[in-house]
Amino acid sequence: MRDLLRAVELLFLLGVLGGGYWLAGPIGTKDARVFRTGATLCGPHMYEGQLQLALQPGVKRFLPYYRAPFYGCLLRPLKWIGFDRAWLALNLAAVIGVALLIPLVVGKRVSPAILGLFFPFAFNFAIEQDGAVQMFILLAALRLWQLHWPLVAGAVLAFTLQKPTLYLLVPLVLLVKRERRMLAGYAGAGLFLILISLWILDWRIWKIVGDYQGLIRLDRPELPGMPTARGLATHLGWSPAYPILALLTILSTIKVVRELGLLEAFSFGLLASVFLSPQSFQYDLAVAALPLVVFAGSPNTLVRRTSLILLSTPPLVMLQLLPGHWSALNPIVLGTCLLLVGFGLLSYQRRPQLAPNAS
Repeated sequence: MRDLLRAVELLFLLGVLGGGYWLAGPIGTKDARVFRTGATLCGPHMYEGQLQLALQPGVKRFLPYYRAPFYGCLLRPLKWIGFDRAWLALNLAAVIGVALLIPLVVGKRVSPAILGLFFPFAFNFAIEQDGAVQMFILLAALRLWQLHWPLVAGAVLAFTLQKPTLYLLVPLVLLVKRERRMLAGYAGAGLFLILISLWILDWRIWKIVGDYQGLIRLDRPELPGMPTARGLATHLGWSPAYPILALLTILSTIKVVRELGLLEAFSFGLLASVFLSPQSFQYDLAVAALPLVVFAGSPNTLVRRTSLILLSTPPLVMLQLLPGHWSALNPIVLGTCLLLVGFGLLSYQRRPQLAPNAS
């Protein structure tokens, strides 16, 4: 009976995500072209703006490839079987993997179907971003840690370096929690991926910096729309607020994660990393799905229940669909949601580190 229920929950999740994907537009016309661009240009010229533009002819908005070189090259084999369909298949496989890992990592009380109700995760999938792939990497690393393979767990976690700006505080969390072997695996694999990336770019670091700046000029990201400290500071028109908020975020993370188990500390670190990120957008909040399932698997308090409601059905996020001055509140609202989630994690009582979940 339990297996049947799990199957129904998975079908519900896939149905919700598939429906959103269909409503968002035809396959390959959304953000898949970002990753297709990276896979096509894998090599020393992959960040040249004009080359990237040439691969997206006739589009209303140019979407550049900013991710790490090794990630684009890992995706290159997808072109051999038709990139757009292969990209969709990869993300569907990641969703299934996430659904299977959630009960193992967090506990069987948590239904994977909750991800279908979490707007940032569903939105991320609908626009052909890779939030499901990132979520799978995070859960796989945590599961390996639970199975007493911290070195391998850290090596798997290093693949989040494909978008390092979204995970800036993850190494800090491992350091504060004294997860030395996991940190060593992360550092070793990360160094390897960095060297591979520099080799792909033919070691021309200064040229790549110039190319990257050119991409930013072509892209012209909307800073006030970022659900981050930088977006909030830009929206308020007071640039010193960014370093001040960044410093407070780092200090609070160090203070808070000391009192939490690794799973809760990791979740808090993820939320703090998103808020600290110099360039992240609404769809990047998909990684907050991990704190979401951590909340769902924990004993309830009023603060946690409130945070869970805001996370799984964030009504204020819908402000981005409203015109005029209402939409300008978006970064403030999303930043508030992140802070509420953080307060929810703070409500955890300190408890001894439990033995890994072997279920």
